Amino acid sequence: MKQRFQFLLILPLCLISITSHAQTNTNLTSIKYGQHTKDETVVTNFNVLLQQSVDPTVLTTYINKHIQQVTNETAYHMVKDLVQSLKNYKQALYQKLDQPLTQKALITQFPNHIEKSDLNSIENTTLRHLLTNDIYNKGFTLNLIHGQYVPVINEQELEKYYLFLTPAQIQSIRVSLAL
Repeated sequence: MKQRFQFLLILPLCLISITSHAQTNTNLTSIKYGQHTKDETVVTNFNVLLQQSVDPTVLTTYINKHIQQVTNETAYHMVKDLVQSLKNYKQALYQKLDQPLTQKALITQFPNHIEKSDLNSIENTTLRHLLTNDIYNKGFTLNLIHGQYVPVINEQELEKYYLFLTPAQIQSIRVSLAL
C-alpha cells in the first residue's frame, strides 16, 4: 500500500517535469513560434472586427497599429479585407449620394470636381458632414462621372500599406480595386 502511494506521488511529478521541459524547448528553439502566435492573435482580433461589420476607419486604425508586427502575408490579407470592406461601404455611399437633392447641391457648388480642401466652404451642414465624415475621412474621394458624383476608393490612402507587401501582393490589391 505504501509503495502504491509513493508511486502515485511520483507519477504526477514526472509528468509535470516532462511537460515543463517540452514547453521550454518549444519556446526556446523556435523564433517563428512567437511570431506565429502574434500573427494569429492579430488576425483573430481583426476577424472579430470584420464580423462586427465595423466602420472602415476602425479597420484602418487597427491595421495602422499592427501592420509592423505581422508577416507580409498577414499584412496582405488584412489590406485585402480592408479593400473588401471599403467596397461594401461604397455601396452604402452610392445610396446616400443617389438622392436628387444631394447630387444637385454637389453639382451646383462643385460643377467640375471636389477637392478635400473645398469641404470647409460647404455651407450646408448635412452635405458637409456627408462629404467629410462619410466619404473623405473613410478613404474615399468623389469623381464626377456622366454628370453625377460617385464615390471612389482613394488608393493613395492604401499606399502606406504597400511598404509591407510584396510587388505581387500590391498588384493583386490594385486589381481588386479596379474590379
